[in-house]
Amino acid sequence: MAVMEHTGAAVAGRAIKLAMTEGSFRNEDVRRGFGRPPSRHTVRRVLRQLEADNWLAREGDESRLWRAGFQARALGDLSERAEREAEREPVESGGERRGGFDL
Repeated sequence: MAVMEHTGAAVAGRAIKLAMTEGSFRNEDVRRGFGRPPSRHTVRRVLRQLEADNWLAREGDESRLWRAGFQARALGDLSERAEREAEREPVESGGERRGGFDL
């Protein structure tokens, strides 16, 4: 069986797609998208980097629920479900809450 190359990029792509289409997801949802799942450590590392870069957000450091961050929302084209989830409580990286977003 071939080793998956560019695992981090594949995890990032899957996570952003889930955020854009499903509204929110958990680490295990990302792992389910692969025939040979990446390690839990890789998924956590990539999701935290996406959070630091504002592509993903969560309600706090201990939250296990991820959703679209500012960068993903700025791209637009969120599904209706993802839009409702993202509008619920806008969160930026680091858990700081803002009343709205300026593009």
